[in-house]
Amino acid sequence: MDSSSFFLVTLVASMSLFSGSAFLTQQSSHQQRTVTRMIPDELQELEKARANFEYLMKTEGLLKDDAILPLPHKKEEYKPRPLTESSRQRRQFEMKLLASLEDSDEAVEELVALWMLERGEEAFGALKQMEQVCSPGLVEEENMLRGLLDEFGVHWAEPVSRLAALLYFKGNSAESMQWCEVALAVKPWHFEAVHTHVLNALRENDLPTAVRWQRKALPPLNRKTNNKARRAWVKRAVSDARESMAKAEAVAEEMKRGKNAIMKESEIWQ
Repeated sequence: MDSSSFFLVTLVASMSLFSGSAFLTQQSSHQQRTVTRMIPDELQELEKARANFEYLMKTEGLLKDDAILPLPHKKEEYKPRPLTESSRQRRQFEMKLLASLEDSDEAVEELVALWMLERGEEAFGALKQMEQVCSPGLVEEENMLRGLLDEFGVHWAEPVSRLAALLYFKGNSAESMQWCEVALAVKPWHFEAVHTHVLNALRENDLPTAVRWQRKALPPLNRKTNNKARRAWVKRAVSDARESMAKAEAVAEEMKRGKNAIMKESEIWQ
C-alpha cells in the first residue's frame, strides 16, 4: 500500500468517529433532551449569568463588538471573552471530558453537546432547528448559521465549525477553510473543524495539506500501541485548553483594571 492509499484508509477510519455528530445527523426530540442533560444544570444556569455579564460590559463600553474586530486565523491572534465563573466551570468540565478521551470515545458526543450549549439552551435550540431544515441549496441553513455568528460572534466555535462544514458541502472550499481556521483559532482541539479542513484539502487535491491537518485530527483508539497517538493528542488538547483559559483570565483582569481606572477618573471630576 502506497503512502497516499494508507492516508486515505486512515482518514476513512477516523471519519467513523464523527458519523453521529455535526449538522449531518438528526435527532428525535427525546434525544435532544438527553443531550441537554449531559451538561450539569448549574453550568447552564451560570451560562445565563455570563451572557448577562457580557451584555452589561458591552453597554459600559468595556467589551468591544465582534463586528469591529479582525477575524482570528491562528490561536495566537484570538483574544477570548473575559473569564467568568460560568466560563471557568465550563472550561474545566471541557478539559475533564478531553482528558477522558485518552482511552475512550464516550466523551465525544458529550463534548459536542457542551459546545452546542455554550451560549445557553435558546441558542442550542437554534442550532438544533437548523439541523432539521433541508432547504434547496442549504440556503436557509447557511442564513441561520450566519445569523448566529452575527448574534454571538466567533467566540462560539460550534456554529463557526458548522458553517465551515456546510460551505464544504456546498462546494465552497475557499471560504470553508477560512472558517475552519477561525474555529480552530478559538478552539484548537475542535476535532470536527480539523476534519472539515482535511476534506477541503482532499477536494483540492492538496495531499500535503490534507496530511498535515490529518496529523492534528483526533486519532482512533489503538490498543496495540496503548493509544500512544491518542494520548499525545489529548495532552496537546488539554494544554491548549488551559492556555485558552489563562488568556481569558488575563482579559478579565485587564477589563477589571480598565473599569477601576474609569471609576477613579469619575471620582476626580465629582
